[in-house]
Amino acid sequence: MNSARHCLTRQRNPRRSTPCQIADTTKRFSAAGKSISHSCVNLSALALLQNDSGLAMYLDFLCRGTLPELETRFSVVSCTAACNEAVVAHNLEPVAAHLICRAIGAAALLSPLLNDTERFTIRWEYPGVLNSIMADIGADCDLRALINPASIGEGVESLDKLFGEAGTVAVTKSDQPTGRVLASGTSEAVLHDVVEDLAHHFAVSDQLETALAVLVQFAPDPARPVRQCYGIMLQAMPDCDLEQFDDLRKRLLAPEVRSILEAGERDEDFASEVLNALTHDLDCSCQLYPGPAPVYRCGCSHDSSVAMLQTLPVAERDEIRSSGEAVRVRCHFCAKTYEIAPGDVP
Repeated sequence: MNSARHCLTRQRNPRRSTPCQIADTTKRFSAAGKSISHSCVNLSALALLQNDSGLAMYLDFLCRGTLPELETRFSVVSCTAACNEAVVAHNLEPVAAHLICRAIGAAALLSPLLNDTERFTIRWEYPGVLNSIMADIGADCDLRALINPASIGEGVESLDKLFGEAGTVAVTKSDQPTGRVLASGTSEAVLHDVVEDLAHHFAVSDQLETALAVLVQFAPDPARPVRQCYGIMLQAMPDCDLEQFDDLRKRLLAPEVRSILEAGERDEDFASEVLNALTHDLDCSCQLYPGPAPVYRCGCSHDSSVAMLQTLPVAERDEIRSSGEAVRVRCHFCAKTYEIAPGDVP
């Protein structure tokens, strides 16, 4: 059978209701002496599953909000299920799996920055063993990602060899229904980490001081190799004290914050617990809101695969039709394969 590369068309996905979206009412409660306003986010209700090893498996969630006195916005995400879908779909080896999970976590944290019909497309390119990673995220936190190459040997002995000397990060914001590019920018990637390189991009390209932290852990389970993937984003608002923001950025690396992310279980105040660890000695309040849960979703279809074939030269399409054999089109994002009959080739 013939084969062809798959170019994807983006399709609008309706906003999903999620387990986080429990109620519209707002309640106030005190946590560690702080005032936290949030919309009834009961994350313990998400701890519904358990795998064969007894590890708790949580549905993904996204929370966003602000620290008003610090003029800082934030997002907190769990995208474990989405990462598992990506790793299994692409049949990734450990190094590539770790890299794509970090990219997915970082991309998911950006979702609250988008309006309803907008999308971010993020592309990391490096001159090392790792060539590129691409992640695509919408306002509904529907995402997809791919990495090249999918097989990166565990014998890569240094970050210099993995990433090379200097790469690039390109971020494009587009309007999904029209495909119109709303904003785009490219920056140098020299920090040898996809998460740090993306945070650096927003600081230099968009002039938005940004701190990102993503933690990925794995389990010896081929069906669910990603045990957990959690992330936090902090971003300075216009009147933010940048010295104080830099202090918050450093706190993301503190043992208190990392221990919360590494914990194997989650209670209902997980997002609040993370924020309290960051601001426990600061005089500030927190406004916390639920967002749509991350979901790994590809917009490919049989019809879009047929439409893609129209980009092939006329002679090549004539050859496919005359061969009498179906052509297989494989989506690079979700690994789904579509068989297109010769008579359906445009």
